[in-house]
Amino acid sequence: MSVRAALALVCAFTASGCYSYRPIPAASVAPGQTVRVTLSPEEALRQQENVGALRQQIEGEIVEADADGRLGLTVPRPPSSPSQRGGLNTFVTLPASSIVQLEEKRFSAARTALLAGAGAAAAVAVLAVIEAVAGDGGDEGPPNNARVRLPISRLLFR
Repeated sequence: MSVRAALALVCAFTASGCYSYRPIPAASVAPGQTVRVTLSPEEALRQQENVGALRQQIEGEIVEADADGRLGLTVPRPPSSPSQRGGLNTFVTLPASSIVQLEEKRFSAARTALLAGAGAAAAVAVLAVIEAVAGDGGDEGPPNNARVRLPISRLLFR
């Protein structure tokens, strides 16, 4: 893997951010919120056909929530065949009695900062290794056998 590809991978991974899930009461949800719902085993069986697999945890976006605690959310459905690129979303309604736990997806600044710091440290280590391997050319051998040194900026920004 080239240096540019490695740095691009680190940047993309860092830019994606880190998310965490935090439990919330059903009364506090609002349309547009991304949540993860842990279902009772019975409800997971009932929703198996809707979500495309037997899953006790489903993630989706809240579309509606009523005073009784019933939630309506859109859930990504996996592709029906290997040739299909992306799945379609499906709408599911979940009664309050079938929800074991409700969690909100939140951006975690601390995790993202930690990941960015680790990525920067890894980039510095890679650059140090490249610099050590490139060497300074030394005085060994005739001048026409000296190593060619390229500034790191030329490797990264072509």
